[in-house]
Amino acid sequence: MSSRSRKPTLVFFLIAFGVPWIVWTLMHFYQVTDSTRAVLFYFGDFCSIGGLFAAFVASKKDGLLTMFRRLVDFKFPIKWLFWALVIPFFYMTIAFTLGSYSQIGSLGNIEPAKLLIIFSTPAFVMFLTGPLGEEFGWRGFLLPKLLEKYTPFTASIILGVIWGFWYYPIYFGNIFNSFYTGFVFVIHIIFMSIIMTVIFLNTRGNLLIAMIYHWLANILQFAFMAAFVSTNSTFDPFQNVGELIVIAILFLFNRKKMLAKYDGELLFFKDQRAAVENLPETTRTGIEGVGP
Repeated sequence: MSSRSRKPTLVFFLIAFGVPWIVWTLMHFYQVTDSTRAVLFYFGDFCSIGGLFAAFVASKKDGLLTMFRRLVDFKFPIKWLFWALVIPFFYMTIAFTLGSYSQIGSLGNIEPAKLLIIFSTPAFVMFLTGPLGEEFGWRGFLLPKLLEKYTPFTASIILGVIWGFWYYPIYFGNIFNSFYTGFVFVIHIIFMSIIMTVIFLNTRGNLLIAMIYHWLANILQFAFMAAFVSTNSTFDPFQNVGELIVIAILFLFNRKKMLAKYDGELLFFKDQRAAVENLPETTRTGIEGVGP
């Protein structure tokens, strides 16, 4: 891979990891209040900033325009908007059903009306963190970049590991304070990455759909905790079970897409693609770092 091809990726990692990790690491050397910690969490938005900078480095304003067009490109089967909205509810229902039976032997007292907290102001504020603050990075830049070289399934796993590891400094004192909870969390992120890649492939890489799914996956943990009043847990291991069931179902209908080389048009190196496509076939196939 040429140094030119590597530069946008390097820019992405320097911004997406560099800024949040410095702030989040320093946080552990000082006593900060919960409100301050909540504010510092917004430094994770540099993941999206990194994705936008990387797109610009790759293809200047065309890279940015491509990124923003993917927010409003709805030329895909509308059923995938439906699935993006339903899937988080589906696996959360599985998770809290299994979790409740394992904890108290029944579903206990359920107050479905409390699920409506997803329409509250704090819920919408959460859209500004992970969904808006990360998706220009993960699905906007990095996933298309990985798809230049890997199949969607492999790219999903690589992205999931990177994404899960990215949270380490901010969650060092709780989720990552034990191997078990850290492992369960990273598996959840990998599973989430796989599901979102299936949605990505079927929505032409639409970033607004990715943001909505990311937001629902985050906020529904709190909504289901509020609704299942007899328990007091996010049931993280059971969320993984629910997500695994979703992945199995999705693979029944998307196996070929996930295991074959991606043939979409989401590369940022448009000038590089044009130059390579003018070369003889035997020369073109030998160039590393250019998608099909």
